[in-house]
Formats: sequence, structure tokens, C-alpha cells
Amino acid sequence: VIRGKALVIEDQMETRLWDLFQIDRRPSFTHFGILRFKDLELSKSRYRREIAEGRLSGIDDPRTWSLQSLRRRGIQPAALRDFVLDFGLSLNDIEVAAETLYAENRKRIDEHANRYFFVPEPVSVEIHGLPATEAAHPPLHPDFPGRGTRTVPVGPKFHVAKEDFDRFRGQEVRLKDFCNVVLDHRATFVSLENKDIPKIQWVSHGGVPTHVVMPTGFESRGLAEPEVASLRVDDVVQFERIGFARVDHVSRAEVRAYFAHR
Repeated sequence: VIRGKALVIEDQMETRLWDLFQIDRRPSFTHFGILRFKDLELSKSRYRREIAEGRLSGIDDPRTWSLQSLRRRGIQPAALRDFVLDFGLSLNDIEVAAETLYAENRKRIDEHANRYFFVPEPVSVEIHGLPATEAAHPPLHPDFPGRGTRTVPVGPKFHVAKEDFDRFRGQEVRLKDFCNVVLDHRATFVSLENKDIPKIQWVSHGGVPTHVVMPTGFESRGLAEPEVASLRVDDVVQFERIGFARVDHVSRAEVRAYFAHR
């Protein structure tokens, strides 16, 4: 019998009863301490109350850190299993950073997760002097060129993330895998060459309304490149410069994904 160390006294009581009744065939006990994540206060009773009150969407709400919620975020069962087994069975309580679990998961999903652009809080930008181009063709995965490319439509009007716009306005940046511009609401085309300058993700026409549910419950809303609309539920992808996410819902109106980790 494998049980938490809080039940050691109960085990001793059961053993005493078996002795009194002269029961020879009995199980052996193995006890273990608590494995907890740093900076997380987890409470099943509080989650049950908040679900009943409608403050959490259910047991798979990412704020619960339940097995159901980890699955919904794209944490692979094998990663969770190896994460736990690495610590073994010990009576000592162990506190560990969530990044340790994320590192295990990253090893399993990185190779298979195709890359896509997602632009949270999009800001409209029009590029002056842009050469006539129908589409850019970034790789599906930079480490596996044989997997092919994706087609991202190009037009004079683009959307970039508000955070990037505020940070780099007036500076030369590279629209990743496409071209270099001096960023502003009316941006100026500079060149197509791949310069060593800040790179930002972007979406042109045909962007798909997308929102990414974060572990805090916050929903990051924006636009994703058109091919995201062809993804399937349970696909795990990487939104470039944002992180890995599991696709949870796909419709004509929108795509919803749950953020896993960077």
C-alpha cells in the first residue's frame, strides 16, 4: 500500500488490529512526503467552493493545477510521470519550481509542435514602399526544414502586438521571416535581408480571432495567422515568441488555446 506519510498512525492502528485478530496475510506500507510546486497555494476544498460559486470554470480550469487542467494545457502524461519518478519515494517534503515539469514536457513536445504567429492586442500598421508580395513562407519548424513551410498572406496592412509596437515604435525591426521596417502606424519598408535587429511576429489580412487562456485564467486575445484555423483540437503548437499551447476549440469564428509554458 502506497500512502502519504500523514497516514502513518492509521497504518500502525491497522497493524495492531491485524495482530489482535492474528491475521498473517497483510499488506506492507510505503509512505511518501508531499511534492509541491514553489509559489503555488493549492487547495482542493477551495477549488470545489470556487467552482460551485462560478469563479472557476471547472476542475480543468488552469488555475486548479489538477491533472485535468494540466492535460488541458498540453502537459503530456509521460512528462508528468517522469517528473514525479525523478524524485522517488521519500518521507521528505519536496518543493520544486514548475519549470522543472515544463522542462520535461518541452523535451516531448518541442519536436512535434509546429510554429505559428499569434499577435495579442493587435495594433494596425500600414507599410509604405512595400514591394508587391503575395505571401511569406516561414518554416513550420526551424529545426526540421523537411516538414515544409506555411503560407502567411502579405499586404500593405499588418497587425503587430501592442507590446512590440510600444517598445519599438520609431525603430527598425524585422517582421519575422519577411522584411525589415521602421515601425510606426505608417511604417517604412527598409529591406528584405535578414538583419540582426529585433524580430516581432505579425499578421496581415485573413487573421483568425484567437485567444490564449493563461495559467492565471487571464485570456490573451488577438489575431493568429490564417493556417491556425486548420488546426485540430488537442494539437500542441508553439506561438512564436510566446510559448507552447494546446488547441482547445476551433470554429469559423475563433480559435481558443490553453497556454502550456514557454
